[in-house]
Amino acid sequence: MRLALLASLAAFLVGCGTTSAPTEAGFTPEQAKWLVRQTFAGSLALLSATGETPEVLRNQVTSPGGTTRAGLDALEAGKFRDVVASALLAARRRGEELGKA
Repeated sequence: MRLALLASLAAFLVGCGTTSAPTEAGFTPEQAKWLVRQTFAGSLALLSATGETPEVLRNQVTSPGGTTRAGLDALEAGKFRDVVASALLAARRRGEELGKA
């Protein structure tokens, strides 16, 4: 079940507006797909290479008053962590239900 939850978490993070938001910002759909792939690939490579936590790496690229800070503030205002946690708990509950069937 843990593997299924991790797969669900990846689907939540990758699928939540990651291609629509760049197109709304002016990128073509092809550019948006490429940007998303490169962003995730680079982030994962950096996590693997450094052994740091995502929080440490995020703090290293977050300048006070910068673009990353503005985006993080928007995520916090929208209760992004709560939404992701709620999605993960719903997936876990459903997995438990399916395990009993």
